[in-house]
Amino acid sequence: PILGNEPEKLKVVRNPVKLFSIARGLGINCPRTEKASSPDEAVEIAENIGFPVVLKPMGGSGGFRIRLGRNSDEVKKNFSYVAGRTGEVWIQEYIRGIDASSSVLGNGHECVVVSVNEQLIGKKQLGVSTPFGYCGNIVPLKADPALINNIKSLSSRLGEKLGLMGSNGFDFVISQDNEIYLMEVNPRFQATLECVKYVTGLNLVREHIKACMGELPAEIPNPKGYAVKMIVFAKRRGIVPDLRELKHIFDVPHPGIIVNKGNPICTVQLLSQTRDEAIATALETVSEVYRRIKGLQ
Repeated sequence: PILGNEPEKLKVVRNPVKLFSIARGLGINCPRTEKASSPDEAVEIAENIGFPVVLKPMGGSGGFRIRLGRNSDEVKKNFSYVAGRTGEVWIQEYIRGIDASSSVLGNGHECVVVSVNEQLIGKKQLGVSTPFGYCGNIVPLKADPALINNIKSLSSRLGEKLGLMGSNGFDFVISQDNEIYLMEVNPRFQATLECVKYVTGLNLVREHIKACMGELPAEIPNPKGYAVKMIVFAKRRGIVPDLRELKHIFDVPHPGIIVNKGNPICTVQLLSQTRDEAIATALETVSEVYRRIKGLQ
């Protein structure tokens, strides 16, 4: 059987206008978002929303085709690249703050939040080529407990309103004045899947199947430590050696493969007792990966 959300549900969840309308009905903050079908229309919408704005493609792309428009010229310049073959883009209010997410299990009627996470977006030390490119996670998010509980409440209420099935992810930005803004809902497994397993022991694939059959976890284990996932991107063209002997390395490429600047090389994942220790250990491994790559002209 195919287990998860029905196609009609996906059409609602992946349409920002429809999704944000439902979310606002629950009192959830959302960035102003409108569709533009031409560069001139994009500029008009951006001026109405107020600069800077974010130009987003009609379909998801891990943040790699998202561009910032700080003025009319940048909006016009970036429109065609972001629009691609669709000829349309979403023009969205830019919310500055902390990138966060939640992992949610739903049975179509009820939802439980498995974890609230920190997202790593556009981190230059990981070689990501764009300011909005996804490059990893830290699980759980380290923040005020009241804020965490608020994110959990928003996620479960919205998930129940949408009637979501199985494992789903909610992306948020926590603004500089601690307001929580919903950015999107991913009605699928999330990239935090392994990190959630590290800190809670829950196998989200198994829990997804059970949730689609109507069974949700009676209790979510408290996080034990901090799990870090960092996707390592090439900072220059080079040859990747055999990385299998390094600890904490996943998604290992074949030895001798050539990567171009901006290509993903591998993933670093690990669990430590503290957030600082987890980040430091992961970055040490990332540095070692870069050190071993032989550069090419």
